[in-house]
Amino acid sequence: MRRLPLACALVAAALAAETSAWAKPRARLVYGRSEGALACPDEAALREAVAARVGYDPFFPFAPQTVIVTIARRGDALVGRTELVDDGARGQGMREISAPADDCGALVEALGLAVTIAIDPRALLGPVEATDPPDPPSSPATPPSVEDAATAAPTAPPSPADAPPRAQGERSGDAATVSAWSTIRAEVGAQPSVATAFAFGAAVGSRRFEVGLEGAASLPSATDASGGASVRAWLARASLLPCTTYGIAHACAVVSVGRLEGSSRGAPNARSDAALHAAAGARGGLSVSVARAVELRVDAEIAANLARASLRLGDSDAWTASPVLASIGFGASTRF
Repeated sequence: MRRLPLACALVAAALAAETSAWAKPRARLVYGRSEGALACPDEAALREAVAARVGYDPFFPFAPQTVIVTIARRGDALVGRTELVDDGARGQGMREISAPADDCGALVEALGLAVTIAIDPRALLGPVEATDPPDPPSSPATPPSVEDAATAAPTAPPSPADAPPRAQGERSGDAATVSAWSTIRAEVGAQPSVATAFAFGAAVGSRRFEVGLEGAASLPSATDASGGASVRAWLARASLLPCTTYGIAHACAVVSVGRLEGSSRGAPNARSDAALHAAAGARGGLSVSVARAVELRVDAEIAANLARASLRLGDSDAWTASPVLASIGFGASTRF
């Protein structure tokens, strides 16, 4: 087979948000740490601190105002700064907060409070219940007697079940998001030799759990066979990835199906053929924020080969796929 595969798959997912969530104040977030503050929590921690206070995810890439948050080291202290800028690049307020150099977690919490005050100060107020004004007394109040006070039943405290239900439009700090990524992968086991693959994917969910789809296509890889002949193959596949994230680490289950194309060269009656590819396993990796809404990611995957294909020359197998597949990937991702 002489044709070079140039196939790739890109899966997009649409996010449906409640109308009431869009009505709440939103802002773009720009977050930075200086060299002396790199050990401080990352942007995700600040986002979660703010979302936990306001009850929804207030950050949106195309919001009309921008919140700029920076953390820098000054001597033995860390100084955090928040600044609100409107869509005309006019400053709407600035605040600085300092903390000991070994207490950056508390500084990020304080910055989260400052950001909350800047974009949605109403979120700090509890729910206000409307009450009817008391009726004017028709006659002077008579104090209760001692016997009445002794026999009066104590008032039971309100139970959690009596609390008003949460508004349907409100969200927790773990709000829904859409993410997308692209990676280049080095793979072994599924093709005659180490193969290079290009993968593109998208997922919908939250920062804690999401479900994604990924499409990948590899370049052909070959191995020598007897008699001066060679066999080669390339693979195209789609994968389902339910993933969980904690901090900068993520872990996913992987189920893949695809098509393995194989061919021979330098042998009599050379021909090409195709076989089913199926695999199931796990993937784990790390993602590091390098810019607003952009992360670099690295991961490793190991899977069981559920449909082991073989390439034959004549009456014998020239190559058989490994029962265990492995790969490592490097790439970038973004979150909306």
